[in-house]
Amino acid sequence: PANIDGQSSVEFRLGILNTDYECMYIAAPNQFFTEGDGGLINLSFTHTDRCTFDQETADLTCV
Repeated sequence: PANIDGQSSVEFRLGILNTDYECMYIAAPNQFFTEGDGGLINLSFTHTDRCTFDQETADLTCV
């Protein structure tokens, strides 16, 4: 995708438990929209002041 770099997938397993993560760098201008019911516990953003995080929708917008 445009303005995306270093995208990788990681999966962790412990017995019957498992989870996976998608990691990437997003270059401005860009937006990241969340989908599904994963909840905020499954989401982490580290961003500069060029980006804003919407607490209600869990979407990230970078300008």
